[in-house]
Amino acid sequence: MARGDTDMSQIRQRGNSYQVTVYAGVDPVTGKRRYLTDSSTELAEAKRIRTAWMSMKCRAEMARRSERL
Repeated sequence: MARGDTDMSQIRQRGNSYQVTVYAGVDPVTGKRRYLTDSSTELAEAKRIRTAWMSMKCRAEMARRSERL
């Protein structure tokens, strides 16, 4: 597995809610890592949020790769 293919996301329980964190890449200006975060009181909803963000991330990466061709 290539370095960029690793899953850098997590769902963790924080009190009565679940926090979703997904790695969103490196900020081109500052060079710092960016993360998307959200929370839900239901685990199923937190999983849907994570899946949606991962899907968006994959589509964006595919678009960037196709622009290079």
